[in-house]
Amino acid sequence: MIKEEDLQKFLELYHIAVGSQDSENCAGLSELLCGDDFYGGELWWFATSLEIYCLFYDLPLKPVQVIKHISREMHSDRCIGFHDKAPWIQAVRSVLKRTEIQDEPSPNWRNLQVAMACARLNKKGYQFEFSSYGAKLKRKSNSELVLKIRSLVKLLGTRKVISNVLSEMRSCRRFHDEIWLFGNFVEQVWSNKEPTLPFGWLMGLAIKNPSNGNILRRPNNVWTQIVQLSTDYAAHFNCERYSTYEYLQIDPFSVPDAVMRSLLWDTTFSVSQVPKIAVQNLINAVKYIIPRKDSPTDLYGLLDEVADFVKVLDPEYMSVFKELDLKKRFPAITELCVSKKLQCTDLRSLPTDTVGWEMASPLFYAGDKQQMIAMPTSICCAALCPLVISKVRGAFKSNTRLIADIYERAVEQTTMKGATRVERGTKYSVGKINYDLDVIGEAGGNVFISEVKSKVLTSKAKSMEMMKFYEDYGQAYIKMLGQLAGRELHLREGEVDSYLLEGSLSAGRVIKLAVSPTSFGPITSRTMTTGIVNALASMKLAATEEIDDHHSVVGDFNKELDKLYHNLKLVAPLREQKSDLQSYLHGVYWLDLGQLSYLLSRAPNVFEALRPLSATTFCTNDLWSEIAFAERTGLTKRCWSDLRVS
Repeated sequence: MIKEEDLQKFLELYHIAVGSQDSENCAGLSELLCGDDFYGGELWWFATSLEIYCLFYDLPLKPVQVIKHISREMHSDRCIGFHDKAPWIQAVRSVLKRTEIQDEPSPNWRNLQVAMACARLNKKGYQFEFSSYGAKLKRKSNSELVLKIRSLVKLLGTRKVISNVLSEMRSCRRFHDEIWLFGNFVEQVWSNKEPTLPFGWLMGLAIKNPSNGNILRRPNNVWTQIVQLSTDYAAHFNCERYSTYEYLQIDPFSVPDAVMRSLLWDTTFSVSQVPKIAVQNLINAVKYIIPRKDSPTDLYGLLDEVADFVKVLDPEYMSVFKELDLKKRFPAITELCVSKKLQCTDLRSLPTDTVGWEMASPLFYAGDKQQMIAMPTSICCAALCPLVISKVRGAFKSNTRLIADIYERAVEQTTMKGATRVERGTKYSVGKINYDLDVIGEAGGNVFISEVKSKVLTSKAKSMEMMKFYEDYGQAYIKMLGQLAGRELHLREGEVDSYLLEGSLSAGRVIKLAVSPTSFGPITSRTMTTGIVNALASMKLAATEEIDDHHSVVGDFNKELDKLYHNLKLVAPLREQKSDLQSYLHGVYWLDLGQLSYLLSRAPNVFEALRPLSATTFCTNDLWSEIAFAERTGLTKRCWSDLRVS
């Protein structure tokens, strides 16, 4: 693999190649650079880091052109490392002779924005170091900068900072139908996009550092400083898209990088959300699975409180409550919340210091011990759902299947709308092997099947522990997708004994739903899931460090991939004698319970709910943003009602 220090090594080799006399050598790049250190495709992101370095120091971009050319030509070939100088010097000379790289190229807009953000911070005294994997603030400068932003947030006050962030989002039209739009999108195809304010991180900092704020003569000046510093800080992580077409196709060698940057975006710019209709859906599912006679005395009290609490929230603004009033009206919720301490002590980097704050509690202190605040409805509801599930899990510790039953029931009752029939837990066998379908239904002559997993993205995975992410991702989406493909194959072959079905089914009549309790972030978008599944078909992951746990996680992940592709080859249509995964995945949707609940609240049945989103994408990597843009452009008129979740 490429090493961190290889950026400087390549620049040294490049300057030697430019400054020394050419020697006669007719060998091609594949012969000169043949080795076992890394694949040529891995050089593409190396070229990105190199370009940011050159732009930061105002250097010519010809070295970037050279490395991109080598990456294209050697894409699937293994290369020798930069420690072997002679072949690399000769390769650089060979590439420089080619006419297509004689002119100075224009900089990539994304790389230019990252370099400019780093330069602005550098002018303020914050120092950077550059490696093959991009720009990085030095440890001392990173701590100083985060502490500076944190102190400004406390100076302005928790409520003021959150209010300003929400106001900024409304002014950018990032609010639609009681849902905030945290999508990683570019408003117009050819626009020169500027870096985005890190909405999620700033709200998290404000919540984890409760403060009433000081009386300031010019509070707008403080807010301006927060915006400038936090925006540049977020931009230097290089996880923001500046082009509509980024990640439309994911190169196999770019999968780890694409996954990591989608996580960075999610933890930096985004916040978990659940529409309030999903809270009621979950409550109804709990009451169905756990009748009152079998329930602990305080469970139904909490459920009723949660349903009542949702009604007093404001969808656009924070709600402020007196703690005494809360204790009288919502004693169970208040007792569960006031004991939580959300102090921010980890200041190493964006993803780790505030991750998961919105899921921790629906109520927070904001500096005044006599008052508590609740975030806008959709953000607050993201904490209410785990509150309910945590209560159920604590009351029924011995029943490991109970939580799965609740989520499956929630999906069943949601998809009942407009359906002819719906079944949950359909049992069948193929040969001597027993199977089950979590949810299967029929509406309008079409069949849908759903796999439901209670697996959520853990806080460790959100905090950029990549092995933990692959473990969660493999046990959630990869496993669900493999099961959906297998179940569809059984449906086609008439193996499923269900009163919904008459014989086998054609491919076009089956919609596949993979449903999780909460969203895994941008990675769940159809663009990214399709791109990643297509890319992983031609490669396998490998652990780069000799750690037993890492090898175990990667081994389990690759086993799930093998099962997935075995099923996909049997069920996906063929194109030019190859499995057309792109076409097959067009009928697969990975949704969380909140998203599914919202879609069915707007449409007559599950097929009409998905229709506006099936043929068009706005490349936002966020379902809520896709919904907003689809509605704003009129794509939902024929399929959805005008009734809102409110």
